[in-house]
Amino acid sequence: MGVKVISVRAKNSSIGKPTAPSTITMLDAESGEVTAVIAGTYLTATRTAAGSAIATKICLEQKQLNDTHDKHLVVFGAGIQSEMHIRMLNCILPNQIRKVTIFNRTRKRAEKLRDELMNDPETSNLECSIVTLDEERRIKEIVGKADIIVTATNTAFPLFDWSWVNNNCHINGVGSYLPSSEEVDSVFVRDHCITVADTIEALDVGDLKELDGRSDNFVGLLGDLLSGKVTLGHKAGSNKRTFFKSVGTSVQDIFTADQVIKTAISLGIGTEVEM
Repeated sequence: MGVKVISVRAKNSSIGKPTAPSTITMLDAESGEVTAVIAGTYLTATRTAAGSAIATKICLEQKQLNDTHDKHLVVFGAGIQSEMHIRMLNCILPNQIRKVTIFNRTRKRAEKLRDELMNDPETSNLECSIVTLDEERRIKEIVGKADIIVTATNTAFPLFDWSWVNNNCHINGVGSYLPSSEEVDSVFVRDHCITVADTIEALDVGDLKELDGRSDNFVGLLGDLLSGKVTLGHKAGSNKRTFFKSVGTSVQDIFTADQVIKTAISLGIGTEVEM
């Protein structure tokens, strides 16, 4: 058992802190006693990015685009979600991503992320560039060439014109979580994307507000895609734009935290205290 406490603080980015800090408290299922307290911010970003990476791989495979190299990854945002998406996508698509472009409101934060990636042997092979959000002409050009797009911001309005997106692009939307906010245009999602969601609750978010469970372009949930219960099928014919919407689920957080605790114990990591 477990409880996750998360706060949303949009202004934290200006002071170099995560915009959605969280803590996870694990409990013994029988006694109800606290067994562990975990800093959940990094854990949440990691499991979110892992879900997006899996969705990306499956969608590319079913669109028969998974064997192409020199993919261009475009990321909106430069926070921890953006960082972990770059890392997880590079991991699950080894030697396939060559170029990464980071779009961000401020250049300084994007440069910090770029430097961290370039100084890490796991990602130093990536060709990483930065574009600020006021450079619309460059954004249009780069979005048009993107193979994979990740939106990881707290904006309430679409980040780009849907007509810029090429027909083979896969998009992961992870930033918006309210009915009033949409990082990706909801009409574009309804009419021009084959859509998969992490949970049915994602249909309440602004990006998917034009969809419902019966919409022609809504395939279903990621779990069903993983199990083979559903496929992109004929929907991936002439239109090969795919969209994965992630809003998160507490079950994933608690299960991931449980695995982290077991691994930490086996490695002798962490601090034991009497409570």
